[in-house]
Amino acid sequence: MSTNPQEFISNSTSDVETKKIGACIAKKIAILFEQGESLDSKGWTVVLNGTLGSGKTQFAQGFLAALGVEQEVVSPTFVLVIPYETRDLRVAHLDLYRIEHAEEVDDLGLDELVEDGCVLLIEWGEKFSFAIPPADLKVNLNITGNQNREIRIVASSPKGESLVEQLRLKNF
Repeated sequence: MSTNPQEFISNSTSDVETKKIGACIAKKIAILFEQGESLDSKGWTVVLNGTLGSGKTQFAQGFLAALGVEQEVVSPTFVLVIPYETRDLRVAHLDLYRIEHAEEVDDLGLDELVEDGCVLLIEWGEKFSFAIPPADLKVNLNITGNQNREIRIVASSPKGESLVEQLRLKNF
């Protein structure tokens, strides 16, 4: 476990474990919304960082399944954005890998989605961190072995800090 109070580190040894970690984060965000503790009426921005094959899409699959999405969750690499209306939250799953210019990110209307209370789950968000809404959580997935991943969850806002604090206390 990290000694940095703004981060939580977990290790995954399989796709299933990576999905469980994504599910845990989704449930905690849903609870914070339900309890009115999102600190404002705006949505969340969760940025998923990592190399190809590091588990970003598996994390997103677990995240969305925990919110009740029953359809197959795939990376929106070619469509850029896939919206989901879940039982708890509105989520937009994005993949910025194929985007080449910041203007293309601006055209997606991400600021408006967050203002309307949507959760943005952004793969490859670090590529255009200057053009997306400020991250509340950064999830850094690093390959440490064949199926092993280090998943570092870093708070980047007061509501992100609240979530990381819950993770640290309960060590999910």
